[in-house]
Amino acid sequence: MVKTEPNSVPAHYLQGLDFYHLKMFPEAVDELQKTVQLSPDYALAFFNLGMAQAHAGQMDAAIATLQRTLQLDATNFEAAYNLGVAFIQKKELEPAAAAFRQSVTINPELARGHRALGETLFFLDKLDEAIAELRRAVELAPQEPIMHESLAKALAAKGLTAEADEEARRAQQQPAPH
Repeated sequence: MVKTEPNSVPAHYLQGLDFYHLKMFPEAVDELQKTVQLSPDYALAFFNLGMAQAHAGQMDAAIATLQRTLQLDATNFEAAYNLGVAFIQKKELEPAAAAFRQSVTINPELARGHRALGETLFFLDKLDEAIAELRRAVELAPQEPIMHESLAKALAAKGLTAEADEEARRAQQQPAPH
C-alpha cells in the first residue's frame, strides 16, 4: 500500500503501526515520520512516532516529539506520562517530575502516573510531596504491590517506620501480578 500510494497518510501511518507492533522500531520511526511530514497536525501520529523513537533509543527525538504531541493535544495524558519516562531515561528528574505531574493533572485517576511522580519526587528529596503522590497511587490501585512498596520506601525515608512496615506488609498480602 505504501509503495503504490507514496503520499497516503493512512498508508504510512498503518505501516508505521504495523512495524511498531512487530517491534521493528527504526522502520516504524521512518513510516511515522513520513506520516507527520504529510500531516503535521496529526497528534496521534506524533504520539506513536514519539513512542517508536523512545523504543529505538532516540530519547532526544522522542522528547521533542512527545512535547509536540502535547502541543497538538493537551489532553493526551499518555504522551505526558511517556515524556516523563523519556526524561527519566536521560536522568533528567525535574523535567520528568513536571511531565508526570502534567499526566496526573490531565488524568487524576492515573495510578502509575502518581507512582511515577512520587518516585521521582522521592529521588529529588521532596519526601512530603512524594508521600502524598504515593498515597494517591495506593488509593487508586490498592491491589498492586508495587504501589505499597513505593509508599513504604518513602515513609521509611521520612522516618515513619510503623507506617512503612504496614505498607510493606500490605504489599506482601497482595496477589502476584499475572
